Amino acid sequence: MYHGFFGFKEDPFNLSPDPAFLYRSGQHEEALANLIYGVQSRKGFIVLTGEVGTGKTTMLECLRDYLEQAGVEFAFVFNSRIDADQFFEMIAYDLDLRCDRTSKTEVLFALNQ
Repeated sequence: MYHGFFGFKEDPFNLSPDPAFLYRSGQHEEALANLIYGVQSRKGFIVLTGEVGTGKTTMLECLRDYLEQAGVEFAFVFNSRIDADQFFEMIAYDLDLRCDRTSKTEVLFALNQ
């Protein structure tokens, strides 16, 4: 429908945000710069807040693109309805850690190495 009427070459709406279509306002640039700084400085957990529809998820997609281009390894935990053991298992899987992924202690030792 959108392709024929508007002459689009790509679908304008997808389930996950596409950073390529983001209008980067000054606030978006500052948020992304803070996220990148937090990762580079190993600040630990970083909180990104905002109203619905302000681009938080898209900022995380931009951060993910940046990390991939920079060769920085990262884990993407996309499900918040997991317990602590599942959290560590997902991180071990994403980082391809060579350990018993079902053991929190083994995952922590592998992360420290």
